[in-house]
Amino acid sequence: MRKRILICILIIAMFLPGCQLAKEDAGEQQSHDRLIGVFVTKEHLDLFDFEAYFNDHANELISGGETVIENTDGYQQRIYANMENGGCVFEGLDGILFASYAFDDGISKGYRNAPGNMINGHVSWDETENQVTLTMNGTTYISDKIEYVQYFYNPVRQDSEGRVYLTAGTGLSANVTEGTGMKNWHDLNDEYTIIVNGETQSYRADITIGVEAIVLPELYTFYYMDENHLELGRDVFAPDEVPQEICSLANTAYILVEESSHRKDNTERSFRAIYSRGQDKVLDIYIPGEDYICTNSNTKIVW
Repeated sequence: MRKRILICILIIAMFLPGCQLAKEDAGEQQSHDRLIGVFVTKEHLDLFDFEAYFNDHANELISGGETVIENTDGYQQRIYANMENGGCVFEGLDGILFASYAFDDGISKGYRNAPGNMINGHVSWDETENQVTLTMNGTTYISDKIEYVQYFYNPVRQDSEGRVYLTAGTGLSANVTEGTGMKNWHDLNDEYTIIVNGETQSYRADITIGVEAIVLPELYTFYYMDENHLELGRDVFAPDEVPQEICSLANTAYILVEESSHRKDNTERSFRAIYSRGQDKVLDIYIPGEDYICTNSNTKIVW
């Protein structure tokens, strides 16, 4: 990380109260702390410890002129999650947690996932005698009307005592053109090997997190059609009203599903798909939420 700051700013920062009480000093990052997820934020988390850096480099900083800080290793603070009642919550932070953390409550132990409902994701653990591998893939869907998107991907780790914390990450941004697909992906990877009781233990984490712009339907219409292509009936739902199962009417040969919406200029647009009798299908239903983010649910067509 490269920071260009004036010496006067550093001196003032030493005496400012506030958010540093909510952060714990990281010290040196331990190599055995596992990468177990990512915390997605709209704003950059500034966790650089100005006071510690100033104390260690006072002579350089007070020499006068403008100072460029090029190496911030060892000066990045951590924010720890609240792990009460088996949960994992970064209190006071606005973001989306996508993680899989280990737990041991004295009765059972294993892994808990924190994908939330704003990330459509897949998590898998592969464990052998000497190797543990975590693989995570997640996507946040947003409306194509957002125009511009920017997210920061902050690594989430778990230490040997089971505590979960995050550190500041990097960001990606993109322009979004209405009606065209946009996909933006970010990879986080970590791998290390340690010796435990004379045995080699390896850990690897491969995390892919992305954002994808989609056309967000305003209405879902299900047309029940007979073999002569005559309409038997229809159901119309808002996205948050679509039931978990759509049951066909008697003599239905196929179901025509129409997703309709409006562009920003108020012109209509629609997408249609046909599902024949006996064709099992689970539909992805996208529900509009805050900040153009869509939550996801599933609906099954039942014959």
